[in-house]
Amino acid sequence: MPPGHIAVTIAAANVTGYYCAPGDSCWPPQAAWDSLSAKVGGRLAVLSDSNYGTCTAYGSNSFRLREESDGLCSQHANCRYKFCADQDNDTRIPDAAAYSVRAETTADVVEALDFANRHNISVSVKASGHSYAGSSNGRHSLQIWMAHFQSYSQDGLVNHTDTCGAVTPHAVKIGGGERFGEVYNAVGRQRREIRGGVQCGWQAAARDSGR
Repeated sequence: MPPGHIAVTIAAANVTGYYCAPGDSCWPPQAAWDSLSAKVGGRLAVLSDSNYGTCTAYGSNSFRLREESDGLCSQHANCRYKFCADQDNDTRIPDAAAYSVRAETTADVVEALDFANRHNISVSVKASGHSYAGSSNGRHSLQIWMAHFQSYSQDGLVNHTDTCGAVTPHAVKIGGGERFGEVYNAVGRQRREIRGGVQCGWQAAARDSGR
């Protein structure tokens, strides 16, 4: 070997993908999931797309779809994108996450993200499930279900001070799981107007790709 060169042996890892999935040796044992459940107040649920019939029974009732089945349901059941699984007769439904954390506080979100990071598990975030691409789901993911997260709009209008110290009057603080309808009511009570979405059942605080 020429001077200055170092021999390095690289062993290929036996993994199914970038993230850990059920069946992989890296997938957390049940004791780890039980520990996470205890840290989030028992609000951890196992999800399965075999139970999606519970969701389709609610049809287009966005309010029931948001509240039911531990975050399994989506407002767009017939999905045509990569987050969906093939079913009979060319019908495609969103892939179910492996587990769902019903996040009610910031601490719940922190615990879920910390667990996913330590075990290399993908994360999906769902509020109302109003994602056309189905990206509020994700097979084998740990879903953070925001439908019951702390709300703030009922506090009405406030003065918002940003990190530069600038103050914006007549602002409304919106929780991560609040619907437009809740925000409209809060602002309306102050005899103000706010520009928002089309339906009151849609999420007011959400990324377009992961509602």
